[in-house]
Amino acid sequence: MRRLFVFSIVLMLPVLFLLGCGKQSESNAKDAVETYMDLVKEGDLKQYMYISSQTNEFYDVFDYEYLSTLEENDIKYEESDTRDEFDAFYNSITDDTYPSPTWEENMERVQDRFGDDNDFIVDSDEDGFEVTSKEKDFKQYKFLYNTEIANATGSKIYKKVEFTVEYQYDIWNGKEYTEGFVIKKLNIR
Repeated sequence: MRRLFVFSIVLMLPVLFLLGCGKQSESNAKDAVETYMDLVKEGDLKQYMYISSQTNEFYDVFDYEYLSTLEENDIKYEESDTRDEFDAFYNSITDDTYPSPTWEENMERVQDRFGDDNDFIVDSDEDGFEVTSKEKDFKQYKFLYNTEIANATGSKIYKKVEFTVEYQYDIWNGKEYTEGFVIKKLNIR
């Protein structure tokens, strides 16, 4: 009986390990938040890989501490963009170290990734696109952090911040599109 128990545990360990190490795991979501804050602290423009273009961003980060996971939800994947929003976002990045994709490259990526995938609905024209998954099989997390950040005048303030992160397919890293978690919302308490 004891050998059966040990054998069962040995068989289950790899399964549990793989479940905890999936692309949409909580630890990967927290890594995205903490990488974003580290990059802001360093003044590195790669920070834009980790935050949605529609989200307010930090001026500066001095220190942070993870407090808790407030929510974990299964959601539908939704992605949309217009040519005007796309151009405004990428034109605001002036560092040539991370070259921006063109609108045409972005539209090609959308068609390549989602066009033939029956799990997604794609609605697009030359001025924009919307992509929606048919099922709720994507993760969204909300984390609470203690932060020491700068306000608009550069003064240090201590605030609790809620980060809402979602899994996304279209993170531009300066060379190509990758996938991972992106901060969709910051709520400073």
